[in-house]
Amino acid sequence: MGIMTAYSSHNEENKATVVLDEKIIGFGDLTIAFVAGFTIYSFLGYKVTQCKKTAVDAAAIAVCEETYLSGGFALAFDTYPVILNEIGGIWVVFFMITL
Repeated sequence: MGIMTAYSSHNEENKATVVLDEKIIGFGDLTIAFVAGFTIYSFLGYKVTQCKKTAVDAAAIAVCEETYLSGGFALAFDTYPVILNEIGGIWVVFFMITL
């Protein structure tokens, strides 16, 4: 974002909307990332709760909890397909539009 501010200093004063555009893009990116985080972790909590209800022994419950404690890039790429498969409908369209 800093480079955009530097570029905007070379614009004429009446055309210097780069700074405003930079803030809008940054805020939009922050908002989408924040919502994505809530989506992933709330869905994981739901799935772990559902898994624990159907688990019959301690080993099965451990597998459920291990799913929730996983992390990294694979967390998003493993969780979102499951989410989209379960909810379906218009939410899948919204998700694809945000990509």
